[in-house]
Amino acid sequence: MAVRFLYHPQVTYHRNRVEAMEIELSRLRHEQRETQLQLELAYERQAKLHRELRETSPLSQESREVIRSALRALEQTISAYEQAATKLSQHIQLQVERLALARRNVEEARRLTDPGNEATSKQATQPQTLIYDDLV
Repeated sequence: MAVRFLYHPQVTYHRNRVEAMEIELSRLRHEQRETQLQLELAYERQAKLHRELRETSPLSQESREVIRSALRALEQTISAYEQAATKLSQHIQLQVERLALARRNVEEARRLTDPGNEATSKQATQPQTLIYDDLV
Protein backbone atom coordinates (compact mmCIF):
# COMPACT_ATOMS: atom_id res chain seq x y z
CA MET A 1 0.00 0.00 0.00
CA ALA A 2 1.46 3.35 -1.01
CA VAL A 3 1.79 6.06 1.57
CA ARG A 4 -0.36 9.03 0.68
CA PHE A 5 0.44 12.55 1.68
CA LEU A 6 -2.62 14.37 2.84
CA TYR A 7 -2.47 18.08 3.44
CA HIS A 8 -4.67 19.09 6.28
CA PRO A 9 -4.43 22.82 6.97
CA GLN A 10 -6.21 22.47 10.27
CA VAL A 11 -3.71 19.90 11.56
CA THR A 12 -0.83 21.99 10.25
CA TYR A 13 -2.21 25.07 11.97
CA HIS A 14 -2.44 23.27 15.30
CA ARG A 15 1.03 21.74 14.94
CA ASN A 16 2.52 25.16 14.19
CA ARG A 17 0.70 26.58 17.17
CA VAL A 18 2.09 23.83 19.43
CA GLU A 19 5.58 24.50 18.14
CA ALA A 20 5.25 28.23 18.80
CA MET A 21 3.98 27.52 22.32
CA GLU A 22 6.88 25.16 22.99
CA ILE A 23 9.32 27.87 21.91
CA GLU A 24 7.62 30.38 24.20
CA LEU A 25 7.70 27.91 27.09
CA SER A 26 11.40 27.35 26.50
CA ARG A 27 11.99 31.11 26.50
CA LEU A 28 10.06 31.50 29.75
CA ARG A 29 12.03 28.69 31.42
CA HIS A 30 15.29 30.27 30.29
CA GLU A 31 14.16 33.61 31.69
CA GLN A 32 13.22 31.86 34.95
CA ARG A 33 16.69 30.30 35.21
CA GLU A 34 18.28 33.70 34.60
CA THR A 35 16.09 35.31 37.26
CA GLN A 36 16.97 32.55 39.74
CA LEU A 37 20.66 33.07 39.00
CA GLN A 38 20.34 36.81 39.57
CA LEU A 39 18.45 36.15 42.79
CA GLU A 40 21.17 33.80 44.04
CA LEU A 41 23.83 36.39 43.22
CA ALA A 42 21.85 39.05 45.08
CA TYR A 43 21.58 36.77 48.14
CA GLU A 44 25.34 36.17 48.03
CA ARG A 45 25.98 39.91 47.78
CA GLN A 46 23.62 40.48 50.70
CA ALA A 47 25.48 37.93 52.84
CA LYS A 48 28.77 39.58 51.93
CA LEU A 49 27.46 43.00 52.93
CA HIS A 50 26.20 41.61 56.25
CA ARG A 51 29.67 40.18 56.92
CA GLU A 52 31.26 43.51 56.04
CA LEU A 53 28.85 45.31 58.37
CA ARG A 54 29.76 42.97 61.24
CA GLU A 55 33.49 43.38 60.53
CA THR A 56 33.37 47.17 60.23
CA SER A 57 34.53 49.09 63.24
CA PRO A 58 31.70 50.56 65.30
CA LEU A 59 33.56 53.86 65.22
CA SER A 60 33.38 54.05 61.45
CA GLN A 61 29.81 55.33 61.19
CA GLU A 62 30.20 56.58 57.63
CA SER A 63 31.30 53.16 56.36
CA ARG A 64 28.52 51.43 58.28
CA GLU A 65 25.93 53.82 56.83
CA VAL A 66 27.17 53.19 53.28
CA ILE A 67 26.87 49.43 53.85
CA ARG A 68 23.40 49.80 55.36
CA SER A 69 22.31 51.90 52.39
CA ALA A 70 23.63 49.25 50.01
CA LEU A 71 21.77 46.58 51.98
CA ARG A 72 18.49 48.50 51.75
CA ALA A 73 18.88 48.89 47.99
CA LEU A 74 19.80 45.23 47.66
CA GLU A 75 16.73 44.18 49.66
CA GLN A 76 14.55 46.06 47.18
CA THR A 77 16.34 44.35 44.31
CA ILE A 78 15.86 40.95 45.93
CA SER A 79 12.18 41.68 46.45
CA ALA A 80 11.81 42.62 42.77
CA TYR A 81 13.58 39.41 41.69
CA GLU A 82 11.37 37.32 43.98
CA GLN A 83 8.24 38.92 42.54
CA ALA A 84 9.53 38.36 39.00
CA ALA A 85 10.31 34.71 39.82
CA THR A 86 6.81 34.19 41.23
CA LYS A 87 5.21 35.83 38.21
CA LEU A 88 7.33 33.74 35.84
CA SER A 89 6.38 30.54 37.68
CA GLN A 90 2.71 31.39 37.29
CA HIS A 91 3.19 32.29 33.63
CA ILE A 92 5.05 29.03 33.01
CA GLN A 93 2.27 27.02 34.65
CA LEU A 94 -0.31 28.77 32.48
CA GLN A 95 1.81 28.15 29.37
CA VAL A 96 2.13 24.44 30.25
CA GLU A 97 -1.66 24.21 30.54
CA ARG A 98 -2.13 26.01 27.22
CA LEU A 99 0.41 23.72 25.59
CA ALA A 100 -1.38 20.62 26.86
CA LEU A 101 -4.63 21.96 25.42
CA ALA A 102 -2.97 22.75 22.11
CA ARG A 103 -1.52 19.24 21.92
CA ARG A 104 -4.98 17.79 22.51
CA ASN A 105 -6.24 20.01 19.68
CA VAL A 106 -3.60 18.56 17.36
CA GLU A 107 -4.69 15.04 18.21
CA GLU A 108 -8.35 15.94 17.80
CA ALA A 109 -7.68 17.60 14.44
CA ARG A 110 -5.63 14.61 13.33
CA ARG A 111 -8.39 12.24 14.42
CA LEU A 112 -11.05 14.26 12.63
CA THR A 113 -9.09 14.47 9.38
CA ASP A 114 -7.95 10.83 9.28
CA PRO A 115 -9.55 9.34 6.14
CA GLY A 116 -9.76 5.87 7.71
CA ASN A 117 -11.54 7.10 10.79
CA GLU A 118 -15.27 6.39 11.01
CA ALA A 119 -15.74 9.55 13.04
CA THR A 120 -14.50 11.54 10.04
CA SER A 121 -17.42 10.53 7.88
CA LYS A 122 -19.86 11.22 10.72
CA GLN A 123 -18.25 14.56 11.47
CA ALA A 124 -18.30 15.61 7.81
CA THR A 125 -21.91 16.67 8.11
CA GLN A 126 -21.43 18.33 11.50
CA PRO A 127 -19.29 21.36 12.29
CA GLN A 128 -15.97 20.46 13.84
CA THR A 129 -15.85 20.97 17.56
CA LEU A 130 -12.25 21.55 18.50
CA ILE A 131 -11.30 23.12 21.76
CA TYR A 132 -9.74 26.49 21.05
CA ASP A 133 -7.54 28.33 23.45
CA ASP A 134 -9.07 31.76 23.67
CA LEU A 135 -6.58 32.86 26.34
CA VAL A 136 -3.85 33.67 23.83
